[in-house]
Amino acid sequence: DVESKYGKIYFRGFYFRIMSLLENNIFNKVDFITVAAREGMESYQDINIQYEYKLFEVTSGLPPLICNTNKSDARKLLGIPDDKFIVGFFGRYNRHKGYDFFYDEVISSANEKVFFISAGIGPIIKKEVHNYKNFGWRSDINNLITACDIIVIPNRHTYFDLLPLECFSLSRPVAVSLIGGNKKLCSLTQAAIPFKLNCGELNNLVNNLSNNKTDYKKLESLAK
Repeated sequence: DVESKYGKIYFRGFYFRIMSLLENNIFNKVDFITVAAREGMESYQDINIQYEYKLFEVTSGLPPLICNTNKSDARKLLGIPDDKFIVGFFGRYNRHKGYDFFYDEVISSANEKVFFISAGIGPIIKKEVHNYKNFGWRSDINNLITACDIIVIPNRHTYFDLLPLECFSLSRPVAVSLIGGNKKLCSLTQAAIPFKLNCGELNNLVNNLSNNKTDYKKLESLAK
């Protein structure tokens, strides 16, 4: 977040060397490592010891979200179009969470049927455009998720994101980047659609769903 706002830090290399030494020391000394998804460990690229035999996988869970409004009422409450295919991004506005990738897809989208929304804060600041509304920091995540047709989670790194579970609890499918813990998620449910962080790939996915109601209804039913 600091680098996204102020640029690269001069002592970045030194900082990462220290962190790498500390992490290797911890991985070496512990007897067990509890993880939500083995796939999420791919972010630890600087570990120089064998630790796979220490891993103990416990898939995460959380209480379901509750929303007392339907999709149409949630959109009216938020002041967004009721006749569009709504795509949502919720989380930190930084590269780690892929907000910059999400915004680039917003700008390049030419589909008039699609409208994008986001809620969160972070160092990357982008302006609203005709097909995108930024809600900033909000506490009513249940209304935001309910208002969407699909939620996008374009992480560049992730261990096991809990946002998809919140979306599923409100019967909303998700599109996730094919990295880390998202790979585990996609192996557990067909309500999570994987995509690669290539320019235009997310828009292609969204366009296919927005243009094919039968495919979308099938996907939505899988999230229930």
